[in-house]
Amino acid sequence: RYVLTLSHLIRGYIDNGNFEKACDLIQTMKSLPKEKGFKSIDVEVSIFTLGSNAALLYYNRKGEFSKSVELIDDIIEKSKEYKNKVSKEQEILFSYNMAYAYFGLEDYKKALYYLNKVLNDNEQHLRQDIYSFSRIFNLIIHYELENYDFLEYMIKSTSRYLSKHEKDYEIEEVFVK
Repeated sequence: RYVLTLSHLIRGYIDNGNFEKACDLIQTMKSLPKEKGFKSIDVEVSIFTLGSNAALLYYNRKGEFSKSVELIDDIIEKSKEYKNKVSKEQEILFSYNMAYAYFGLEDYKKALYYLNKVLNDNEQHLRQDIYSFSRIFNLIIHYELENYDFLEYMIKSTSRYLSKHEKDYEIEEVFVK
């Protein structure tokens, strides 16, 4: 619960632009495995996944995309170490945040690679918000890649998808229009 609470606090600080406090809490989370009571494998995995996604989000929101990308290889390797311990939701968030980082660096092909991991996932009921945003993000990436013929089809497909799913954000519909 403590790790999850830290994660929510970090997200809150990032969302409110208080990056200094967010950074402090990310460092606190990273130091937890050394503390008594935080040495079980499940807690270790939670610290890794929540802390790594928080760090990616932190750098992405600050516009420090190269720092975000620097974390990716380590995250992929550590994810392989934990194999089936990393939840599907955290994997999806990793892929989305990685796509966002590469997009920020204008490496649209790599951004599309990671975004396709989200879009091609077979458990799209987990995080509807991420899947909806990913579909819109997909349109933006294909626009940047100048895939205009494919974009016409994707706009129709995205519009159908959004009309069939409950929307939390009006911007989704406005953007597609």
